[in-house]
Amino acid sequence: MSLPKVLPPLSVAGPAMRYAPETSAERIDALLKTVDFSKPETVKNAYEAISKMSIGAFLWDLLFYGGDHASGVKAFANLALHKCAETAGADSSSIPGRRDMALQTLKGGITCYGQEALASNLDGTVVADNSFAKYFTLEDRRALAVDTLLTKANNSMEAQKYAEAEKTYGWAKDAYTLLKLPRMAADACHASAAASVKAGELLKGAHRYLLAHTVYVHQNLLLEAADCRLEAAVVLLSMRSQDPHDVAAHHAEGKKEALNAATDYARQGLHEQAKKARQIAEGGVDLASFSLAAFHATSSVVA
Repeated sequence: MSLPKVLPPLSVAGPAMRYAPETSAERIDALLKTVDFSKPETVKNAYEAISKMSIGAFLWDLLFYGGDHASGVKAFANLALHKCAETAGADSSSIPGRRDMALQTLKGGITCYGQEALASNLDGTVVADNSFAKYFTLEDRRALAVDTLLTKANNSMEAQKYAEAEKTYGWAKDAYTLLKLPRMAADACHASAAASVKAGELLKGAHRYLLAHTVYVHQNLLLEAADCRLEAAVVLLSMRSQDPHDVAAHHAEGKKEALNAATDYARQGLHEQAKKARQIAEGGVDLASFSLAAFHATSSVVA
């Protein structure tokens, strides 16, 4: 997504719009080309020059709002230099300021337009090609755009765009992992699994449920982990194929995971859930009408 030459005002609360020369981005690019990370003085000079530029007029009011303008532009300079260092394969230790603080400074004030720009091409296979996101590493773009990713994925699910939701939840999982928020990463992985199933990608969905199970276990969230295991089992047991060998293999795996889930529930003292999980393993439950909420609601302990 490329920024148009003329951008309409955003319907976002914030300061009055200011317009800078269209050469602002070119000046930033020129400054970054002067950086030699083996010479710390060139890094400092570029940082200070970008921090004092009219970049705020070109990008800040279009893509950010709120907060202190001077601090925000310094944060931008810090992250742009980190992207420059990553591209050059150079040591970034001479960059002024702290990267984590720069991310925190910018994250709180990204406009919807800025979030959309950051959220493009977050699967890592395509380099950011717009004149805003190109200044951030893939890791920083994920960190800045993570909340937007989750909102976009939820909206896609509501619109029944399940394949799109599955992909976006996956990006959110990666972003939360980078941010060291494993619970949020696990929840996003769980949601991605559900979207995959809705999109008809049953095997992918089952495997994603099992991946979420593993992440929940690492967080000692044992009920959520057992639920993911059971959901994977239901999907596997529901699979049909023209190849009877595939069906038999999927059903065998599903039965195994249902029995594993039963064991997990029993260890938590959830004996009614354990009993029902065993019934699922033995084919005693209508899988077409299976609902995890109903599974727990009809038991003595509600999840």
